[in-house]
Amino acid sequence: MRNTRPALFRRPLQALLGAALCALFLPTDLAAQGNPKGFRRITSLGVDGVAEIAAVTPDGRTLLYTNSDKGEIGLVDITRPASPQVLSNLPTTSNARDVVVFGHYVFVGTYGAGLLIVDVLDPEAPSVVDVISPGESIPYLALSG
Repeated sequence: MRNTRPALFRRPLQALLGAALCALFLPTDLAAQGNPKGFRRITSLGVDGVAEIAAVTPDGRTLLYTNSDKGEIGLVDITRPASPQVLSNLPTTSNARDVVVFGHYVFVGTYGAGLLIVDVLDPEAPSVVDVISPGESIPYLALSG
């Protein structure tokens, strides 16, 4: 005999857990509720150009961002979040569009220059270690594994 009940009622425990998880993660306006545990800005950092895509090194000490207006990536010391400090800017020779961090290497996808692999072990002196030019732009990156 075929079960004709809606899927929601076939597995009530899973449905209840799913609803509870959704309720936990639904976006809410924490500031309007006066919740001091919500997100709040602690500082800002002006850049020359447009800071677009950002990533953080695994140690949590350095923020990297793409700046396609200037054709560079920026590295910022965030060890003291209330007072971030620019460490360096590295020209990418093309519009930097995406950035992904793996260990002390940064992969930078660009319009025109392909994929740049940058060593940021010393964030004050990042260096391009390789450029992979497939002949097309690489505007989006994803890291797996």
